[in-house]
Amino acid sequence: MKIDSECPERVPAEARPSWLYFLQQGTKGPIKIGYTNDVARRVNSLQMGNPARLRVRAAVVVEDAPDAEKFLKGLFKESHVRGEWFRPSWTVKRFIELLLVSARRVDRENLARLTAQPAATHRESR
Repeated sequence: MKIDSECPERVPAEARPSWLYFLQQGTKGPIKIGYTNDVARRVNSLQMGNPARLRVRAAVVVEDAPDAEKFLKGLFKESHVRGEWFRPSWTVKRFIELLLVSARRVDRENLARLTAQPAATHRESR
């Protein structure tokens, strides 16, 4: 039997983390900013009606995805094309780059913290 973490469809949507995502049409097309509880399902849904291949530029878990999305849409209003789509301006692309660098830094810090804990526990038990 599979547990819920292996079967995300069994976990209620409101219990799943909210992802803020940035999708791009091809390599130079517009970038969509949105949020979802299931990034893969959202990409597949959007890909159905889009002739250009969609690439996930970034996806991060956020506490209040609707507010984060609204804030970013206001921040990038000069790059707005239509709906949730934005020109891949320097500002939008740079924000995504910084977001990814920040996420990697947090992951490295968490990894260092997690790998240090067992070593400390091991030393204490001697």
